[in-house]
Amino acid sequence: MRLILFLSLVSFAMSRLQMTDIQKLDALITDSSLYDSRIPSVDDDGMSNVKVDLRIRNIWNIDQKSMDCKMNILLTFKWIDNRLANISNYVIPLTNPEIIDKIWIPEMFFSNSKTGKFHKVAVPNQIMLIDPSGDINLVRRYYVHFTCAMDFRRYPFDDQECSLEISHIRRHPGKFVWNAGHNSVSVHPQVKLPQFVVDFLDARECGDVYSLDPKTDCLKAVIHFRRRFGFFLVNVYVPSVMIVMVSWTGFWIDINSAPARISLSVTTLLTISTKASSLQSMTAEVSYIKAIDVWMGVCMGIVFFSLVEFVFANYLWRRNAKLIKAKTKNLSQAEAENDVLAEIPKWRKLNIDKISRILFPSFFAIFSLVYWIYYLI
Repeated sequence: MRLILFLSLVSFAMSRLQMTDIQKLDALITDSSLYDSRIPSVDDDGMSNVKVDLRIRNIWNIDQKSMDCKMNILLTFKWIDNRLANISNYVIPLTNPEIIDKIWIPEMFFSNSKTGKFHKVAVPNQIMLIDPSGDINLVRRYYVHFTCAMDFRRYPFDDQECSLEISHIRRHPGKFVWNAGHNSVSVHPQVKLPQFVVDFLDARECGDVYSLDPKTDCLKAVIHFRRRFGFFLVNVYVPSVMIVMVSWTGFWIDINSAPARISLSVTTLLTISTKASSLQSMTAEVSYIKAIDVWMGVCMGIVFFSLVEFVFANYLWRRNAKLIKAKTKNLSQAEAENDVLAEIPKWRKLNIDKISRILFPSFFAIFSLVYWIYYLI
């Protein structure tokens, strides 16, 4: 009981002390003769340096059609404001936006964003920590919707790289840099995406993005995504192989069964065409050929030529049948067939279906081997 009472008294005393510190801080920043929030503070070297850390809290969506990305981030800014030093012997935490707005903070913006906002649900998502030495840490949560230049030449074996550019308007000599170099960008371990894996992160400088006075500095947070292949294996590659193999079954159907073979070829051709069209709608319209276009194009070509093969084989069969029928008017059946075969060129004596049973699967097997080696190795 005494321990609980003691802790309560200590907590009350600390809260009173903290309230006194905040009152002292508020009195300082509201006195225009002592503090001007429009002017950045400088360190002992006369420089106004700002260090930045970025943590990705959540990635909402990576849109391949519009080539953009939506995410929630936590930005941490660190700088020194000697005017706010020695106000307290303890770190002063601030969450009240009315007080924070009276203190100088870095003038930053996202230079490649489409839209964005500072989170205010249910209160402004920010906290400022003022150290007794004058070191200030400001943490803010943002929602950012920004452009992401994508290259789909190797789609769906591709890796994509998205960059969020953070620009800072510098009104005083100083540096706007990452706090921990290349390790200044991190991602929450619970961030999971259905089609991508966050492969690695990097923090870079992107130089001047605007030729303005005052000068604009720029930092770039690079997120490298590696695509998950399982979806395409199950929904694209395996079904397309099955459709192609079904089209080959026509080579074992009798040449007289024209309706059956034509129906099979047309059905498989329409199926593979519909599949290819649906895949086109999954990415942005680009003027180059993607890896999946090569695969679907060859599959569609094989199915198409299986239909052409039947038309050609059926034509030869009907032509030979007419010649035999014409000969049988004056000769016996056996003599007529021998005479017709003697007149038919050697290449037309070959059984087209038997050749196709070997030629089509062999070509597809060789193509598949080359395709997978090229895009996976």
